[in-house]
This record gives sequence, C-alpha cells and structure tokens, in this order.
Amino acid sequence: MIHALAAMVVFVCTEFVFSALFFWPRNTIMFVDPVGTHSADHLRTVAAEFEAGHWVRVVGGVVTSALAFTGLLRLYRGRVFSVPHATRPDATATPS
Repeated sequence: MIHALAAMVVFVCTEFVFSALFFWPRNTIMFVDPVGTHSADHLRTVAAEFEAGHWVRVVGGVVTSALAFTGLLRLYRGRVFSVPHATRPDATATPS
C-alpha cells in the first residue's frame, strides 16, 4: 500500500506541481509572449532549462512506474501466498 501512495505522490509532484511551478512560466516566455519581448540569449537559456526540467519529469515517471510495479508485485505475492494450496488428488483414487 505504501508503494502505491508513494507512486501517487511522486507522480503528482513531478507531473503537476513541477510542471506548474517550472514549465508553465517557461512556456509563457517561449510560446505566449510576443516576438521580440525576450532576447535570443534569454530564449536559449529558457529552452535549456526546459530541456533539463524535462529530464526531471522523465526520472519522476521512471520512479513512479517502479514504485507502482513494486506495489502491485507485493500485492500479488501477498494474495498468492496467503491462499492455501489445493491438495493434489490421490493418483490411485478413481474419479467420481
């Protein structure tokens, strides 16, 4: 259960919070502000920051996936090993 909660927290932080705080202002600078508002050097800097921030989101996605998979695997193992195994019928017994 803790893995699923951790996966949700990482996902929300890297995909929404980080996007809102980091990407949205840079999107405004690169795509919304009128042409000529910012110098070419400033736009290059913002584009490089955007690209670096993208890798943070990629790593967040990998961590989210790993946590979700680990949680699912633990849930599966917990259910499989908690169910008693069916006994094998005796080979000499005749089916009814």
